[in-house]
Amino acid sequence: LVEDLSTNLDAAGRNTLSKIPMPLVIIDAEGQVLWTNNLFSSICKEGIYGKNINKIIKDFSVQKVLEKNTKVFEKVYLDKEIYNVLVSPIEINGERQGHSYILLLYFINKTDYYT
Repeated sequence: LVEDLSTNLDAAGRNTLSKIPMPLVIIDAEGQVLWTNNLFSSICKEGIYGKNINKIIKDFSVQKVLEKNTKVFEKVYLDKEIYNVLVSPIEINGERQGHSYILLLYFINKTDYYT
């Protein structure tokens, strides 16, 4: 029962993430891109899977997010649009790694506001 529930929750979580109505990127603790939804893929012309998020957000630092509690990066320019990026760290437990984090980055289009 617990295994079936876990599998269903994982599938529901993946389905929910893919349908979030804003560009979304998931990165690991080193800043490498693990996953993007279709909205982000459509605005980012080059493939960024496995690459560092610093290709997109110049001053981004996982340590800055975790240690200084930085949750918003303002005025991120991407494909002629301006975004604010909200960061949501999620602690994960790995059997071999101990505690680690992944970060969800939500890109909110603020082009109209800034212009």
